[in-house]
Amino acid sequence: MPNKDDYWWQISLDTAVEGMAKEIQNVLNVLAIPKIMSHISDDDLISEWMAGRSEGITEFQRYVYLSTLLKLNNRPELSKVIEEMKTYSKGKPIENSMNVHLKDLETYE
Repeated sequence: MPNKDDYWWQISLDTAVEGMAKEIQNVLNVLAIPKIMSHISDDDLISEWMAGRSEGITEFQRYVYLSTLLKLNNRPELSKVIEEMKTYSKGKPIENSMNVHLKDLETYE
């Protein structure tokens, strides 16, 4: 939603369902679907994550998803991202999980 605010529709016995459905449909058509379409391809996601943008996921998740996509698409940026991942996770509680992910990447063909 605009301003990154959560919005919860309240439903009761008195709710005008038709009006609410139109409002939800409008939100989907104007906000959600265009956002999804702008990130629908692997290349679009790679571009977003390479730029450091990762709304809704953690930095750890961004690195895991990005490195996986780069590996699956045989992209040359993978080695740079792996080095960034190692630096990012060094000495943090996620370091072991990151190392497990890197081993998984190595074995994936």
